Amino acid sequence: MEIQSRGNGGGKNVGEDKGRDNKIGQDKGSPPKKILSPQIIGCAYTYHTSLAVRKNATKGLPEEKFYSAQKKDFSYFLKSKKMAIGVGESINLFPGNPKVSCWPEPELALLLGEKHKIIAVALAIDLTAPEVEYGGRCKDKEGNWHDGTFFGKVWDGSLAIGEFKPVVDIGELEKINFSIGLKVERAGNIIFDHKYSTALGERGRKELFSALPDKVLKDYGSLVTQHGEDLPPSKKIQVEMMEGKMFLPENTIILAGTGLMKPPTFLLQAEDTVTVCSNLLQELKVKVKELSIILLGRNEK
Repeated sequence: MEIQSRGNGGGKNVGEDKGRDNKIGQDKGSPPKKILSPQIIGCAYTYHTSLAVRKNATKGLPEEKFYSAQKKDFSYFLKSKKMAIGVGESINLFPGNPKVSCWPEPELALLLGEKHKIIAVALAIDLTAPEVEYGGRCKDKEGNWHDGTFFGKVWDGSLAIGEFKPVVDIGELEKINFSIGLKVERAGNIIFDHKYSTALGERGRKELFSALPDKVLKDYGSLVTQHGEDLPPSKKIQVEMMEGKMFLPENTIILAGTGLMKPPTFLLQAEDTVTVCSNLLQELKVKVKELSIILLGRNEK
């Protein structure tokens, strides 16, 4: 998968600020503008807010329609095998039904190097359709998966990734308090403008960034033990063995989750402009478009 990773101008390298931030963004050079990535994996429930909202939204699901927030405090999903877009392009609403509510989740994207070491970081927009996602997953009478996470998270144009900045010291990355803002504009008016912090704590981030690859693999291993090769589409990730240990392939991208959840009445519309910004990374700004044909599941192949 070839990822266009382009800046929007006006940003600065992570590391230009004084103090601990200068441990990131120096001496490594800039990652290439085009990155060949085998997969993009989203992490769920990495912020206390995300876990609480999703647990509350799915508490009435029937037992047979499994939703992981009811029983787990971490999960992952395969966001894409084929596509990602860059700054200056568009994200697409849920295809075929413009009345389905879509929410642009603003988060950090982590680029992995050899043995899934974090080598770069960028801003990302993970577009989701909560009402579809919260439908849970189960098998039909023919044994086929109905995977609410996959259908509510994965369609053409449901992801945007900004310009990556190199990471020099992962320990210092963990200590940085990124302020991540999300702004939605409609017809020249700002209809949403809020921020959240990536700081670790009871009201913020639950997980270390460096722990996410291993947590993904632990969850994957449990699912393989339970289902064998018959995994739901949202769980079918690529792994590799090195020195007797399982790793995510080099250039895998991890979406680190969000601390900013959708307001109950929010409905993203075509021609909206979505901007994600940070105190240390270049902003990511895209237009919202509407798909007229159903393209669900194309990224799964």
